[in-house]
Amino acid sequence: MCFELLDILLVPLKKKVARQQYEAIKQQIIVSVLDHAAATRKAFYTVQTAQQMESVLGEIKASTAAALETATRLHKIGNISKGTFDNFQLQDNETGLTLAET
Repeated sequence: MCFELLDILLVPLKKKVARQQYEAIKQQIIVSVLDHAAATRKAFYTVQTAQQMESVLGEIKASTAAALETATRLHKIGNISKGTFDNFQLQDNETGLTLAET
């Protein structure tokens, strides 16, 4: 009988403790969900950036290849020097390597 009375008197306190525990767990879940959302957003932007960089580098490679082709023709007819032609080749090769690394 004494324990039953004590249990009845402690009900409001037990409810308060349970509510506080619930709120603490709810806050932990909210933090976890927000952390996951932030990590997902970061991963998305990382992938998107990599794809855009690859696209830009592809366009640069096409441009340097076209420039090299023009330089080759100009070099064959003697309008540019060997050093200038070599610079065009170097730029094309460096762009190809950069594209291959990504």
